[in-house]
Amino acid sequence: MTWQRKRDRPFIRAVFLLVGVVALGIGVWQSVRLTHLLRHAIRTTGHAVARAGDPAATDSGAHPDIEFTDLTGKIIRYNQNGMGSRRVGTPIPVLYDPAAPADTAVANAFWQLWWPVLLPIWLGFGFTASGLWGEVYSNLDRYLSKPNGSSQA
Repeated sequence: MTWQRKRDRPFIRAVFLLVGVVALGIGVWQSVRLTHLLRHAIRTTGHAVARAGDPAATDSGAHPDIEFTDLTGKIIRYNQNGMGSRRVGTPIPVLYDPAAPADTAVANAFWQLWWPVLLPIWLGFGFTASGLWGEVYSNLDRYLSKPNGSSQA
């Protein structure tokens, strides 16, 4: 068995390209979902509440539970991931789709809205660019060995 240079491994480049394309697809899908939410969303103000098992807490923790009242008067409580700690009772602007308030509620803040779109798009561009650069790099010696840009058979 002979040793193979890293740049001669098309499988790795293909995996990077596949992961990149899938991540870009997820980013596009998330942007469609966000666009739908922004078109149909009801804006309201919710409040950070204590976690279910700790009613005496004064701080909501890194992923606060937020409670708000929807248009029908029903109290909706959901967990907002990645928002950072909030004091219990802190008002938080909320967006939700009236067709499914508990499933679509999200804090109306830049990172909470756009992180699910931006992260896969950034990863998708990075993986796709790496896969494409790997393809170019693996064939670079072939391109550079051609005299004056002419093709050799």
